This record gives sequence, structure tokens and C-alpha cells, in this order.
Amino acid sequence: MVIAKTLPNLTNALYWNKKVYNQYSDYLNAGLGTPNNEAQNTWINHRVLRYSEVLLMAAEAANEVGGAGNQTDAATWVNMIRSRAGLTNISFVSQAQMRAAVKKERRAEFAMEFERFFDLVRWGDALSVLGGNGYQNKHRFYPIPSSALNSNPNLVQNPEW
Repeated sequence: MVIAKTLPNLTNALYWNKKVYNQYSDYLNAGLGTPNNEAQNTWINHRVLRYSEVLLMAAEAANEVGGAGNQTDAATWVNMIRSRAGLTNISFVSQAQMRAAVKKERRAEFAMEFERFFDLVRWGDALSVLGGNGYQNKHRFYPIPSSALNSNPNLVQNPEW
């Protein structure tokens, strides 16, 4: 079983995230678009959901529900990820401390995996962290199309749209 594979040195001056892109630096010459061509197959198993993401989602949910048993579970799950990374266990006294720890772990664990923006939006932190750099609170929800609003008088447009 191959745990990890890195790309060979590429000849261009671009930087590549090796855990995301496949091995072909020149897609056209590699035959991309030709049915059943080897260039369409990649050694990368595109992740849908990682186990560490499951653990952090469970920790976040348990912490938000509250209660001593749930917070103990949440700490256990966060520390499972930390120990896998060779980090020391941490303990939590309050729900707010655990929430901050989960946010920090998600930021570190999913670096370069395009999760951060959606975490910030879910937590309601996007506007304060990103500032006015293209994000507004109205972007938290998509607008409901006018055709749907016109056909159903019980629908109400999402806020700020």
C-alpha cells in the first residue's frame, strides 16, 4: 500500500501542492481528453472525507452540546489527532477553550485543503477574519431565485438579498 508519493521535479517555475495535483505537468501532451488514456488516471485518491475531519466534526459537535461527558469525548478526539501528529495532549477547562482548540486544530490539520473559508463562514467568523476582502455576511446563504419566490408566496428571500 502506498501511503504517499511525491511528484518528480517539474521543469516550470510554478509551485505545486503535491498532495492535491497529479503527476502530469503537461496535460495536453500527456493525452488528457483521450478516452481511457493513462493521463486521466491518477495515483491520487481524491479525498471526500478524512478520518481526522470526522474526529474534529465530532469533537466540535460534542463540545457545542456541552456536558462533562461530551467534553471528555471531544478532548479525546482532538488529542487523537494531536498524538498522530506527534504533538502533546492538551486539556480543556471550559467550552470556550475547547471551541478555540478545535478551531486551531482544523486550521492546522486542513491547511492547503480549502476548508478554512467554509469553517470561518460556519462559525460566523468570516467577516472579522477576512475583513472586507470580498466577503459580506450575505454570502453565507445563496439567494433564492426569483422564479421560486414568485411561484411560492410562502418563501422568504434570504437576509441581505
